[in-house]
Amino acid sequence: KKAAKFFGAAMVGICKVDRRWIYSKGFNLLTRKEFDIDIGDEYEYSINMAVAMSYEHYKYAPTHIAGATTGVGYSQMPFFAGLLAQFLRQLGYKAIPSGNDTALSVPLAIQAGLGEIGRSGLLVTPKYGSRVRLCKVFTNLPLVCDEPIEFGVTAFCEACAKCADNCPG
Repeated sequence: KKAAKFFGAAMVGICKVDRRWIYSKGFNLLTRKEFDIDIGDEYEYSINMAVAMSYEHYKYAPTHIAGATTGVGYSQMPFFAGLLAQFLRQLGYKAIPSGNDTALSVPLAIQAGLGEIGRSGLLVTPKYGSRVRLCKVFTNLPLVCDEPIEFGVTAFCEACAKCADNCPG
C-alpha cells in the first residue's frame, strides 16, 4: 500500500480476486479481433487503487475543465498500476496491471474497502466521493485483505435523489 501511495494512488485497498468480476473476453482495437481473458488461478489478490481527480476542476462539470481533470485521471491509471506491477515483479512476484479492462473495477474496489456503490453506479468514497478513477493490479503476492465498508451511501442516495431527478436514464 505504501508503494502504491508513493507512486501516486490516493487510496489503496486489497481483496481476494472474485472471479465473477473478471471479463471473459477482450477486444484488440488494432487487429479488430476478440480474445479470451485468462487471469490464472495463481493471481489470488487484487490491489485496487483510486486516482483522485481535482476538486477545483471537477466542480465545474460538465465543462471542458472537468473533462480535462477526468482525462488526467485516466492517464494516471496505467502509470500508477504499471509502476506498482513492475515493483511487485522486481520483488519476484507476478503482477498484471489493469485499468478499465480485464475486470470490473467498482465491485473489486468495494470488496477492497475503498467505498460503496452509489445510485449512479459509481464508487463513492468517504474522502473523494465519486471523484475517482480506478485501477488495479492482480498479483500472486500473499496479502492481507481489507474489508468492505459502509458509511451511509445507500441511505444518502435514497434521501438525496439529485442524480435521479436530473438524469432520466
